[in-house]
Amino acid sequence: MDYTIERDNTQDPSLPEMTKAALEILQRDAGGYFLLVEGGLIDLGHHGNKGKKALTETLEMDEAVKVRYPRAVVSLSLSLSLSLHTHSSVKDIGFVL
Repeated sequence: MDYTIERDNTQDPSLPEMTKAALEILQRDAGGYFLLVEGGLIDLGHHGNKGKKALTETLEMDEAVKVRYPRAVVSLSLSLSLSLHTHSSVKDIGFVL
């Protein structure tokens, strides 16, 4: 996948679009499902000191999480949003995060 700000919107789906499509398919099974959505480009952007890309990917992940909530039966659902580690020195957006 390309970074959100580099993605060809006519050819490549966004993370929220892929999340929505996965949920539409998985919710057909009355037995339940497990869906893992990873914003791996957030970390990759940080490792490459690409703060703008990392921030844009974080916002994209936020939108993907929002797609999930209206589609879930809240009483039967568990949603987790985790960050396994952080980065503190990304400088290409004019300030240190």
